[in-house]
Amino acid sequence: MRTIAAIMMIGLLVSCGQTIEQTERDEDGKTLTPEMMRENIAELEKDLVKGKRVSQLNTNKAKRLIQQYQMYINSNPSDSNSASYLYKAADLSVGVGNFDASIRFIDKLIEDHQDFEKLPEIMLFKGFVYEAHLDNHANAVKAYEALRDRFPNHKLANDAKAAIENLTLTEEELLQKFEQMNATPES
Repeated sequence: MRTIAAIMMIGLLVSCGQTIEQTERDEDGKTLTPEMMRENIAELEKDLVKGKRVSQLNTNKAKRLIQQYQMYINSNPSDSNSASYLYKAADLSVGVGNFDASIRFIDKLIEDHQDFEKLPEIMLFKGFVYEAHLDNHANAVKAYEALRDRFPNHKLANDAKAAIENLTLTEEELLQKFEQMNATPES
């Protein structure tokens, strides 16, 4: 009986320890509340857009902001702000050249926040990241098809359809298509 009680006590201590370790803290070791994290994010967002041109400093600021988004999302996965932060983190990750991270943020957003108002946009963006940055046309087509299938009446469904058509054409067929589009009728 004492063994069972000891095991239960150890399990309780371990689970409490995990909760404490998962709590987000600032550089000084203070526990950060969700409100404090949102304030930090807002300050970083303001600071990031101050610069007029992209520089190494701005890239570092962007990476720091992505880390803050990630910290908030991990601590508050079902919070309504997490969906918005996932969207922003996906976009910012492309900006700093971390395309795989962008896809991970997009996938998490699609999976965890099915009612997010900008879901069609982020699904189209996923296809674009696969197509333009990762040169993975098969996954791009899958992403575009997912958008078209899930939101067939959305205005972006036509964009997804056109992207699929362009991705499935050979270079020669694509060139012919553009030539036909640009051809001027003879008078």
